[in-house]
Amino acid sequence: MLCEIMNPVFFSKHLPSLKKVFSSVSPKIKQALIFCDKKFQFHPLLKQWRKNNQVNFYYLNAGEKSKSLENLPLHIKKIIFLNRDFDKNSLCFISFGGGSLIDLTGFLASIYKRAMPVAHFPTTWLSALDSAHGGKTALNFQNVKNLLGTYHFPKSVFIVQDFLKQNSEKLKQEALGELLKMAFIEGGDFYKKIKQERKPISVEKFLKPAVQAKMKIVKQDPFETRQIRKKLNLGHTVGHILESLVPLTHGLAISQGLLFSLDWSFHKNFIKSKTFEEMKRLIPKKKTNKKIPAVLFKNHLRQDKKHKEGYKLDFIFIKKPGAVFIQSVSEKELLREAQRQNII
Repeated sequence: MLCEIMNPVFFSKHLPSLKKVFSSVSPKIKQALIFCDKKFQFHPLLKQWRKNNQVNFYYLNAGEKSKSLENLPLHIKKIIFLNRDFDKNSLCFISFGGGSLIDLTGFLASIYKRAMPVAHFPTTWLSALDSAHGGKTALNFQNVKNLLGTYHFPKSVFIVQDFLKQNSEKLKQEALGELLKMAFIEGGDFYKKIKQERKPISVEKFLKPAVQAKMKIVKQDPFETRQIRKKLNLGHTVGHILESLVPLTHGLAISQGLLFSLDWSFHKNFIKSKTFEEMKRLIPKKKTNKKIPAVLFKNHLRQDKKHKEGYKLDFIFIKKPGAVFIQSVSEKELLREAQRQNII
């Protein structure tokens, strides 16, 4: 099981051959169904793959709507149609896109014919940092993000520079929230180097150590049965609510979620003033005048996977870089803090 969890991550400048991709999944693999962001449908960099009769492409519009439960029957019908001439025993799924497409592909791979092997090609900085690694899959339901999901670890992940460089600088900087999250959790030299970096912080420069830091945690607690992997939810409790209801993009929402956790940690005297100010300066701020109605905030809070009995949930606080910890808080406490921070 450990070798499956600790999937190899390949960093390359150009798109690898299908032969290399297939061999990274299994010696038996000879065919692939590629779930591909529609914007790459005629992309010249994918030309060598499109000409290969060992693959079929399923082009999808990127975004959260594609990974909704409501669209699941459509996806299953399409998979059945595209795979009618393929042999299940020699077939793998490949995702080629951002985080939402990776979540969807992973979920479909986990349920189709009782699980298909999958490889991920993240094409955004955010997905290269986070979504492609760790084996969590997800679907949204009734505007609640990632309510449904499975654990299905990819056999391999390919991070290709040619595709990442297609992203705008704005999209690159939106990945900063997840990068800082990992630096806050890991601490040590990783955090020190980020702290010393001139703004804007280079996501590209710190991509590899961020992935390594995440997988170090996943290795210790792959199925979140202990308190270790839950630390990766730092900034996500409030971040996901802001993403759904403000709305903000995932990267910006996580940045604001980090600010919320940091501010609350300081308010509770968990973190020293100097460290608080130092960490706060690193986080990009997205000002919004839109307040969320308390009843909507509470409803989304109750869908959080960290929610427990008695209207309590596990919240991740910060003591210092490299020392984040989980504490059970009441729904009432969190709502009161959201009001103090002018969110509701």
